[in-house]
Amino acid sequence: MKYHFVEICINSYDIKRLLKFNELEYREIKISNNEATFLINKKYLARLTEKCEKYNIEIKNVSEIGNINKIKKIKYIKIFGISLASFLLIVVILSMFIWNITIDGNVMHTSNELYNFIRKQNVYVGEYKGKIDCDEIEKKIRNKYSDITWVCAEIKGTNLIIHVNENYNRTIKEQENSPYNIIANCDAQIDSIITRTGVGNVKKGDKVKKGDLLISGEVDTYNEFEEIIAKKYVKADGEIYAKVKYEFNKKYKIKEKVKKYGKKYSYFNVSFGDMAILNGEGKNKDIVIEKNKLHFLKNYYLPVTFTKITNIPFKYVEVKRNKTQIKTLIDNDFTYYLMTLEQKGYKILEKNVKMKIVGDTYIGKGQVTVVQPFGSLEELSISEEGTTVNERD
Repeated sequence: MKYHFVEICINSYDIKRLLKFNELEYREIKISNNEATFLINKKYLARLTEKCEKYNIEIKNVSEIGNINKIKKIKYIKIFGISLASFLLIVVILSMFIWNITIDGNVMHTSNELYNFIRKQNVYVGEYKGKIDCDEIEKKIRNKYSDITWVCAEIKGTNLIIHVNENYNRTIKEQENSPYNIIANCDAQIDSIITRTGVGNVKKGDKVKKGDLLISGEVDTYNEFEEIIAKKYVKADGEIYAKVKYEFNKKYKIKEKVKKYGKKYSYFNVSFGDMAILNGEGKNKDIVIEKNKLHFLKNYYLPVTFTKITNIPFKYVEVKRNKTQIKTLIDNDFTYYLMTLEQKGYKILEKNVKMKIVGDTYIGKGQVTVVQPFGSLEELSISEEGTTVNERD
C-alpha cells in the first residue's frame, strides 16, 4: 500500500548512477525520452537529496503521492466542518440573548434617556430573551412618560426594538387590545374634537387640566324607558386638537468661557457585550464616539462593537459678549426651539420672545402657543357587569 511516497523526476542518463544505492528502495522506475521517474519512501527523500547533491544529479520534480494526501484532505475537511459547526453553535447560543436595544420614533426624549430608563428596569444588553416581558416594558414606559402616548416593544432576532410615538396617532392606537379612555396629557384649551368611538366629554373652547377625561371608553346602553341596562367598554377613539402653551427660558452670561479647539485625532477600539467605553467630555478635550455593532442580516446582532473614538482638544478662552451678540444667540436658540415643535407636527399660532438683563446675565424668555394632536391613553377599569367591545359600533 502506498501510504506516503514521493515521485522523483531526473534526467534519464542519471538513473543508472542512482540505482547503485539499493538501500533507497526504488519503485516503479520509468524511463521515457530524456526523463526517468521512480518512487521512494518519503523517509528516504533527505538521503536521496544528499546523494544527488554529492554526485551533481539534478532533481527536476518532487511530488507526494499515496494515501497520506487523501488523509490530509479528509483532515482539512474535518477541521472546516468542525469549525463551521462550532460557529453555528455559537451563533445559536448567542441568538438566545439580546445584544442590541433600538429606540425608534422618539423626538422629545433622547435614545440615551429611554435606554437608561430601560436599564433601570433590569433590561440589559446580554439579557436572556425568555426573561424579557415586552408588555411590562410598554406599561412602565407609558407610566413614566405621560407624553409618550403609544409604545410597542418587540424582539426581532437578537434586537429588542422599542417603538414609541410622542404625538397622538389614532390609527396606531387601534392596535392595542384593551379598552381605554382618552385623557388630557397637559393643561390646554380644546381647539376641535371629533368622537369616533366612545362618549365625548368636552367641546371646542373648553379649558382642560392634565388628567381630565376627553373621550370615555365606557358606553351606557339604555332601554326604551331611558334606563341604563348595561355598560360596554370600547377603545375610545377620536380626533382631538388643542391649544397648548410652551415656555422658552434660557440664561446667557455676558462674560463666558468658550472652547477654542485644536487639531483632532482618532483611534479605534473593540468591546464585547455591554462594556462601557469612555464617552462625553474628557479633561480639556471633547470626545466623539461612533459605534458600529457587529451584526448579520438586519436584526441579528453579536456582542462585538467596533468603536471609533475622536478626541478634539480645546482650551477655554474668556469672551465678553455685547447686547447685539446675545440678542442674536437668543433669536437663534428660539428659532431652533420653534423648529423642534414644528418637526413634531405642531402648528404655531403665537410666538414671542423678550430679552432682559439681571446682573451680569441676560435672560431670553418667550412663550409659544401651538395647536397640536392632543390626548393620551388611560387604561379603563371594567366592572363585572360590563362587556368589552374591540371593534367600533
